[in-house]
Amino acid sequence: MDKLMGEFIWYWGSKILSISALNFVIQSGKLHLIRNPELRQLLAGWPEDFEELRLFEMQDRSVWDREFLPYLRKHSYLAQLSSASDHFPGSDQPIPSLSVPTNSQLENHRELLKNREFQNLVFIRSWVQYDILLGYDSFETRLDTVISLIEDQIQL
Repeated sequence: MDKLMGEFIWYWGSKILSISALNFVIQSGKLHLIRNPELRQLLAGWPEDFEELRLFEMQDRSVWDREFLPYLRKHSYLAQLSSASDHFPGSDQPIPSLSVPTNSQLENHRELLKNREFQNLVFIRSWVQYDILLGYDSFETRLDTVISLIEDQIQL
């Protein structure tokens, strides 16, 4: 249970990429130099796409900081949870040991599963992270289209 909770409470932080070069092209009025209208339209819409992803990530951070972490601070033993995982969630990459000391008597976190507030917090966090995944999936599709259009232009 602790390992699963330790992986669930892991906070990755923002993964938004920089689009400063694209913003420069848009703001300088040079976007018209791109001959393919579909590619030009997709690139012109990227700032809004990035902003949507940023808002999803800000929502995740807000839920984490204002609701989830304060609840866990009161109702769980965080040192025990953070020591339970030996790899980064979703990968085989090992986590460097922090050698966090824990009490000799471990806390039973299974009681949290019966707590309605905890159940709701898990559900809310799942909603938010699902929105992020949908946003990244949608962005990945647009990115694949942009790459394909650029490759077509290069081959001309």
